[in-house]
Amino acid sequence: MSASTPSVPSCMPPSDSVTQTRGWVEAFLLLGVVLSVCMCFASRRRYTSTAWFRYPLWAAYLLLGSIVPYTLGLMSDQPPMLRSNLYPYWGLLFVAIANGLSGTISAFNLDDNENGVKLFFGHMVLSFYMLGLFGDSSFSHKRIKSVVFLLLFFPLIYTFGTKVLARRLASLQSKVGPCGIVALRLELENCRDMVNPSSMTGYRYLVDPIKGIENAVTVGQIWSCEEGRVLNTGNVVEDEKRKDLCLSFSLFWLLLRRYGGCALDEASQDETWRLVGENLLPGDDKEHERAFRVIEVELHFLYDLFYTTNCATYTLPHFWFRIIWKLWFVGWYTYDAFGWYKQHGDHAASSQFWIYGYSMDGLVTWILIGTLIALFLLDCCDDVTSIWTRVDLISFYVRKQLWNNKIFEKMLAFILGINWRMHHHWERKLGQYSFLDSYHYEPRWRRIAAFFVWLSFLDPETILPRDGQSEGIRIKLSEQVKKAIAKSIKNKGKKLSDGTQALHRHEFIVEELLPGYQFKTTTEYILTWHIATDLVASSCDPGRNTDAREAYEVALSLSRYCAYLVAFAPELLPDHQFITEKNFDALVSTAKKNFARGETVKLERLMNITPSTGDFGGWILKRAANLAEMLNRCNQRWNMLAEFWADLLVYLAPSDNAKAHAQHLANGGEFITHIWALLTHGGIITRKNAQVGAFGVSPDPTIV
Repeated sequence: MSASTPSVPSCMPPSDSVTQTRGWVEAFLLLGVVLSVCMCFASRRRYTSTAWFRYPLWAAYLLLGSIVPYTLGLMSDQPPMLRSNLYPYWGLLFVAIANGLSGTISAFNLDDNENGVKLFFGHMVLSFYMLGLFGDSSFSHKRIKSVVFLLLFFPLIYTFGTKVLARRLASLQSKVGPCGIVALRLELENCRDMVNPSSMTGYRYLVDPIKGIENAVTVGQIWSCEEGRVLNTGNVVEDEKRKDLCLSFSLFWLLLRRYGGCALDEASQDETWRLVGENLLPGDDKEHERAFRVIEVELHFLYDLFYTTNCATYTLPHFWFRIIWKLWFVGWYTYDAFGWYKQHGDHAASSQFWIYGYSMDGLVTWILIGTLIALFLLDCCDDVTSIWTRVDLISFYVRKQLWNNKIFEKMLAFILGINWRMHHHWERKLGQYSFLDSYHYEPRWRRIAAFFVWLSFLDPETILPRDGQSEGIRIKLSEQVKKAIAKSIKNKGKKLSDGTQALHRHEFIVEELLPGYQFKTTTEYILTWHIATDLVASSCDPGRNTDAREAYEVALSLSRYCAYLVAFAPELLPDHQFITEKNFDALVSTAKKNFARGETVKLERLMNITPSTGDFGGWILKRAANLAEMLNRCNQRWNMLAEFWADLLVYLAPSDNAKAHAQHLANGGEFITHIWALLTHGGIITRKNAQVGAFGVSPDPTIV
């Protein structure tokens, strides 16, 4: 502070409207900074499903969109001669912090992407507010006006444009969105005999189709690149990961056609399945690791397209522009803003808000500057280590054949060698639900909460939990589970099975033991086998046998995951969501009528149930008890159930509801989405050719 600063009392409360307005402005600025910092953790939605994180983030997203224009409006409402000279600095800093970070989310849900016009006009309002602050401010130095406006204001307009463009790219209604990716299809070389999935020879997957077919690099070119040290480091594992990054990016563009409703012309070609069956799942013990790693990165790209601005700013010109202007922004503000504040900020004690001898103007300015520097530097690190930047640099390297450019090669090798935040593509957990442990659950606060939800004109049934809907603790996705799923996909090829083949392999012929049983919906099928599996688990421990213990854990975790999908994610299953919810509610109601609250459900009690005609829940419980009794007599029950549940989950995965899968990406992701994407790239998009047994799901041509 300047030595000429007049003495002030230890506490000077606001005494007029000008000082009160200043206090509100500073309070909203600090609140906005806190919300902006919270929004910097928005990318964690990709690998976090906990409600305590999602709901505060949602609140910050909504509040920040209102606080920024309101605060700028408070600044502009004051007469020009009474405004603080720091208002233009605060306004520009505030908007830069709240909207200038490329890593911030562009949409909180998919529906936000359809409101690009609303976002555009919102940014126009902010721009006019900022122009008003600079135009009417009492700056006496013309240099400050010109520099601030030209060199600081325009980059913010650029960030506004990238957010609008990101929403257009993610919009299902936009011509540049998924509906405009019709031309992005698998192109195979004319000579089919030359197709080799192991070396990717003949596969012309475009790594970056947005740049046009003529300028885009194919996956085959990436695999065949033997020059330079970027893709040939001598470390086989590292080279494979870099090439797989480009493969994931190419598959991501192909998967977008599912969201645009475009036909997958290559689905019927054998070469499509060979890519999955021979390249991603070659048949060794580690096959599942690479296959699911490629899909994880692919869905990471998909999440970024729908919820962040990365898809609009990943090319090299954008990359260098963002890095340069952010570093310049931070450097200029650090030097010039505080130099100006030191000279003019303490012009008069009456023009500032003081609390216990501390100038709030100085404190707010320091906080804004410090937050801007920290967030911009963090954002620069994210730009450098982004998977979008990596794949663009690799494709540029191969397209321009820059292996003789040692400087570029060393820079690229340095960037690719940074593994910061490269292992968090999704949550890697399985949701768990046990019906026998949760059927008695009744949310006590449901009626009170339903009243407030009803006042907001929302449907309580879609917002609040229902009876029996008590989620268990999510468990880590084990390597054994991924191996079981990969084995099922590999062995079945393009002919899925609802699990009855696994029963036949172990000579467990259910249709002979229980004649006349036929399930009309997959919901019945899942719930019956889930309850039977839980009953067997409660009475038959696998013991110390390692193989039996692994099979037991795979069977139980997949059984409870499929039940979790019925209870919490019915939109991802083949049946219509209304049918799944109706059947689930009927089963919960039946269980409550037959068992006391807190009662441990045992096999003997279920065997005594006599369901009446039309008693949906009663028949499920009865059939589950009969199944459990037969399973208890089977020697290889856990190996059989592990194979059964792996086959069934793969059978459930094909779906046309791509939007539902995209919505779950923002809540930690679901394992069935990864299976769905893997099957899509193998040409399996329906269950038309699925093999079902007499005891399996009734074929329904309307369900694909």
